[in-house]
Amino acid sequence: MTNRAPEELIPSLVHEDPLVRSYTARLLGLDTGEEVAQYLKSSLLQGTVPQRRVAARAMGELVADWTVESLSAALDDTDPAVRVEAAASLGRLGNATAVPQLIAVLSDPVPRVQAEALGALAVLRDSRAIPHLVQALQSPDVTTRREVASALLAMEAQESASAMVQALADPDGGIQDIAAEALGRWGVREATEILVQTLPRAPEATQVAICRALGQVQDAAAVPVLIELLEGWRTKAQSAAAQALGEIGDNGAVAALCQTLAEKRDPDLRAAAAAALERLGDSAAVPALIAATRPPDGEDGEYYYHDNRREGVVRAAAAQALGTLGSSEAVDPLVDVVHDPSERARLAAVRALGLLRSPRSVPHLLAARHDSYDQVVEAATEALIAQDPDLMEAVLLELFDGDSPVDRSKAALGLACLGSAVAHSRLIAALREPDSKVRAAAAQALGRVANPDMVVEPLIQVLDDADPQVRRAAILSLADTGDPKAEPHLRDRSDDPDWQVRTAFKRWLRVRQERHPAENAPPA
Repeated sequence: MTNRAPEELIPSLVHEDPLVRSYTARLLGLDTGEEVAQYLKSSLLQGTVPQRRVAARAMGELVADWTVESLSAALDDTDPAVRVEAAASLGRLGNATAVPQLIAVLSDPVPRVQAEALGALAVLRDSRAIPHLVQALQSPDVTTRREVASALLAMEAQESASAMVQALADPDGGIQDIAAEALGRWGVREATEILVQTLPRAPEATQVAICRALGQVQDAAAVPVLIELLEGWRTKAQSAAAQALGEIGDNGAVAALCQTLAEKRDPDLRAAAAAALERLGDSAAVPALIAATRPPDGEDGEYYYHDNRREGVVRAAAAQALGTLGSSEAVDPLVDVVHDPSERARLAAVRALGLLRSPRSVPHLLAARHDSYDQVVEAATEALIAQDPDLMEAVLLELFDGDSPVDRSKAALGLACLGSAVAHSRLIAALREPDSKVRAAAAQALGRVANPDMVVEPLIQVLDDADPQVRRAAILSLADTGDPKAEPHLRDRSDDPDWQVRTAFKRWLRVRQERHPAENAPPA
């Protein structure tokens, strides 16, 4: 037995472990289920204050209709501590049927009960509570105001926009941040003036939130104050201002963004300026962007240049912007970035050259195909193919002749689709490769050849390959060709020791029957 008081055991009736629940019920002389419900109800109605408090708290863990009804009634309990627990439990249960009762509790004479009811309504996020939540933004309790503001934002309660504008003047920076986010997300242009007025004197975190809001609202009236913020010393706020200027889309910010890109030292800020210039799309930014692809000068510059994680982001952003702007002046500077120590910068430069499609970049893109970074290799391949479709075969053949089985398998499918006799001959020759993965890839690819006459005999020859994946690929490819010359060689494949090969044979059988419905299926 135990010396613990009953009220101390009540929370264990709703423990996550069923053994704990069962043991507690036995200690209290109950069965699990209906008797537990009756015990909690009785404790909440007739128990001492501690018992009523614990019962109300325990009910918040039980998802059942009777708990909502009992807890709603407990909102009228004579003890404010019980009312607090009841309101909190109703919030945890998340049942909107309690909303009217919780709204009524907002007139409770005890502020803590009011605050808990507001918290529950904020969690429930029911539209009926919006007018009361808006009113609660004037609460003297900062925690309540913050919870209410978060709830209105989550509820997309745009009818609270006026109250959110007023909340920008709240002494709590967290509430200012929430209000700015809400006004930006809802695109409230009427808030631009107050946002602009609040921006210069706000803490940095709030400045970031306001800049994001101004970028979403996209009102050009905010451009001057955002440009002014670029001259400050708070780098996170400056980066957010640069981003907002790009989103607003007013080309009057180009000169200030170019100056930021050229003169500021923080890499993240300079990268944000380059990204904003990309969005603005003004060719006047090309010289500044080209300059940003080069490493900084001087002894300090050596540190930044070799800090690839930080400074490389600037050259990457500038390279990406130059590709988007499409200036032929950018080709040679981008070629230099292809050899940059930063993987991110090299990748951006290769992708940008793919957009510019200049013949001068071809040798450097070919060299980039041997980059140590896989994404650079893939981007260089795509760029070369976009540059000149005639290069596709050369690139795929180079891949197919490489040492990587994965690259060779990918290249095999591309070669099969080219329709080139040279490409097809190389695939046929690959059926005799020592690497079984390459043989299987070649066999699979040959099924996609537009002219099947040249591939049927080579595929028949590998039907007895030692590797089941090669045999399977050959059967499936022969099924795709539909050539009747393969039929005598496929009739005896149903007894292959590998189940995947037998499955491939069944597919060939179905394909043949669909193509020749009037004929009997070949004997298995």
